[in-house]
Amino acid sequence: MVALGEGVNFVKRKNPETILEHELTLCEQFCSAAERIDGIVLHNFITPRNKRLYAPVVSFNFERLSSEEGARLLSENGFYMRGGLHCAPLAHKKIGTIKGGTIRFSPSAFNTAREVELLIGTLKRLCRTI
Repeated sequence: MVALGEGVNFVKRKNPETILEHELTLCEQFCSAAERIDGIVLHNFITPRNKRLYAPVVSFNFERLSSEEGARLLSENGFYMRGGLHCAPLAHKKIGTIKGGTIRFSPSAFNTAREVELLIGTLKRLCRTI
């Protein structure tokens, strides 16, 4: 119960809107860079018509790997993400990824822009080698 109480206190101190804005900004940073990487497919990203995501979550895949293989490869390189359907098969049906799922990028209040830069660098490097 102490941990839960501290979590609630953290959110109150930081303000939920501030946390959301931070997470969405990191998603925008990720999408802006990832959409320019050959070998990466973004399934829901920010475009000039869609200035904001509905939630701070981005689904993507490597063109040449399953979502599970891509997530495993990222984990081996220090980025722990999940591959698959993420308990959301209807969402995957809608975006056309029901057969293989996606890799989910979902930053938190504790992630930084520098970490997103490192992830992008890792994606670029991996795409050159697979």
